[in-house]
Amino acid sequence: MTDAIAEAILALEELKEDTNLPKNMKQKIMQIITDLQTKGKSSLSISKIVNALEEISEDMNLQSYTRTQLFNIVSILEAV
Repeated sequence: MTDAIAEAILALEELKEDTNLPKNMKQKIMQIITDLQTKGKSSLSISKIVNALEEISEDMNLQSYTRTQLFNIVSILEAV
């Protein structure tokens, strides 16, 4: 696992603990963490994960701070 993937997982773990995050978003984030841990090495997997994160960030119910955190995680993963 690369340092960038480990950093993204850590950031997602922190985001998952946010009490203001809706339950369905937490479930999606937990699935993304699992995908990163198991299949995070291929560029296709990273691309699918980035798309999933961007889809989550488009939710109108998210706070702007949470959306910014998601964008930061996407930036980390795009550099992989």
